[in-house]
Amino acid sequence: VQPLLEDDDILFSGEPQRIEIDLAGVGRSTSVGLALMLEWLRQSQARNVAIRFNNVPAQMLGMAKVSQLETILQLQN
Repeated sequence: VQPLLEDDDILFSGEPQRIEIDLAGVGRSTSVGLALMLEWLRQSQARNVAIRFNNVPAQMLGMAKVSQLETILQLQN
């Protein structure tokens, strides 16, 4: 996760208006992944960039629901 946090500038480079992150390749989910998503959401809001998470794994979606984060992260199943 740390390398992903350090590459935030790459994620937001080019001053995009919208970012879509496809999580289809995520094999194992932990609360660290949710924390990373929250950090990206925080940064996107600070930069006035819309962010959307697609293909959220069921395990991660379940953790988000238990933590009441699915609304904040705007996750859909």
